[in-house]
Amino acid sequence: MKNKKITINIMIKELGYSVLKAFGIFFFSLLVAFGFNHVYSNGIPLIRKTPFEVSTDCPEVLGELPEITLDKLPRGSQKVVYMDARMADEFVRGHIQGAFFMPMYPVDNPNLKPLKKLEKGTWIIVYGSKKVQNAQRLISLLMNEQIRGVHILKGGFKVWKDSGRKVEKHPLEYKDLNWIKENFADILFVDIREPDSRENKISESINFPHDKLLAPEKKVLTALKNTSKKHLIVVTENGDESENIKKLQWNAAELNARGFDNVYIYRGDLKNIIELENK
Repeated sequence: MKNKKITINIMIKELGYSVLKAFGIFFFSLLVAFGFNHVYSNGIPLIRKTPFEVSTDCPEVLGELPEITLDKLPRGSQKVVYMDARMADEFVRGHIQGAFFMPMYPVDNPNLKPLKKLEKGTWIIVYGSKKVQNAQRLISLLMNEQIRGVHILKGGFKVWKDSGRKVEKHPLEYKDLNWIKENFADILFVDIREPDSRENKISESINFPHDKLLAPEKKVLTALKNTSKKHLIVVTENGDESENIKKLQWNAAELNARGFDNVYIYRGDLKNIIELENK
């Protein structure tokens, strides 16, 4: 009996040491993470700064989807609308003329309010790309919302483009420091950096740290729409870096696809604009 008690005490001590060791590793890792983020301004985001206005699961793709081929599309009718389920970078490079921009983000569902303004009996043609099931997910969402008259375009945008039908493009434009200097009073700068990395910033700017997982914040889009400035310039810390160029293009495309036709990209160093502002 005595040996049994000794064995139990040893097991309890070993368990206690294991628990203390686990807590020690946890707090040491946490200390390293905070220390890393303190040294590097673009550190690992421990807490997401952008609020999740909409947090929904991606709609499951239904088994049978109503498809329509290009030759069966109604032509010349005012009761046909097209919905582009692709991301903004694809949309600005080319889309069906007059199509709604309704991207299927990995987390957020698109805004379906424009559908409420459509006349009854309207044909809704959804299309996407072959790489991902964005069109299938969008049409599944519409069908789950009991929206009628929806069809998916077989072959997606590629079939439309290859047929020679009208394609609309929104090419991204770039502006240099001289142009910015001449139009400074009419420019609102859109800073795409994360809030905690904006040590040097332009006084009149809006933070727009958009990524590919979530739709842009509604309050930011509203502020951009209500601005009295004539031009929107998308900027970041150093626009010449390859990774930053991709982010600039992505964010500018997102705004362009949402109807902002006065969006431009500045690929230079942000410090040059700050110095220009302080003169």
